[in-house]
Amino acid sequence: MTFPIKAVFRLTGKLLRQSAIPLALVTVLLGYLPHTAVHYGLQSLMYTRLGAVIVSAPFVAGNVLLVINQFISAFYLCAVSEIALRTAAGKPLRPGKMLIDALVNAVPVMVIQFALQTATLLGVLLLVIPGVFVGVALSVVVPTYVCEGKSIVDSFRRAFRLTKGRRWGIFGIWLSIRLISFVVFPNTLLSPVNSAFAVVRHVAPTFSLPDVPAGIAYAPATATALGFVITLITTLTIVLNTAIYLTLRFHSPDQGKNTRIAEVFE
Repeated sequence: MTFPIKAVFRLTGKLLRQSAIPLALVTVLLGYLPHTAVHYGLQSLMYTRLGAVIVSAPFVAGNVLLVINQFISAFYLCAVSEIALRTAAGKPLRPGKMLIDALVNAVPVMVIQFALQTATLLGVLLLVIPGVFVGVALSVVVPTYVCEGKSIVDSFRRAFRLTKGRRWGIFGIWLSIRLISFVVFPNTLLSPVNSAFAVVRHVAPTFSLPDVPAGIAYAPATATALGFVITLITTLTIVLNTAIYLTLRFHSPDQGKNTRIAEVFE
């Protein structure tokens, strides 16, 4: 079963053109600014009495920070996904409803992202191939959840069925993007790998893991500019993943009686 890669990129370009303004606003207001505020807010906090308390309990503070960042990322991910889906369905974008829907979906999407990352990491630790397989097979679980309103478990099952027979094409798309991203922005790969390895070393200190470079240290101004560029690229990849989901959804033999996006995304 051939995966229409050209159709995916054509649809991605169409969605980006038709929803450029709302996507730009969400990228800045829900993606870049909140993460930047948390980062610099913590730096400022370190010089206060409360900061001294936080430093004295790094494990607790680290987990709280992780949850905050994950929630911001999930909220932003849901908003971008819904904009892309509603644009594809030809439905009006109502900012208030979109934000409420994204807020409601943020916590379940946090759970989905954590489960997906855990499953992929376990697969990589066993062997690289199982991790790649899991990541590709379940790659469209978030747009599946946002669009179809299924439970978390059903969304994983649905994503697995949708990608069946199309996984090599999806793998090729994401491999190309990851390689380009790694060459241009090495930290986009090194940072999450180091974070994942740190969790594994904390949970299973006897488990042997290879040493991974910490990444490039940038000057504050450069890091701030790169942060915006990376957030923008993240928006593009979320729209791309939504386009992959839509292409799978409407080229899949198990799509059921619904043949139009507007009939599914209600």
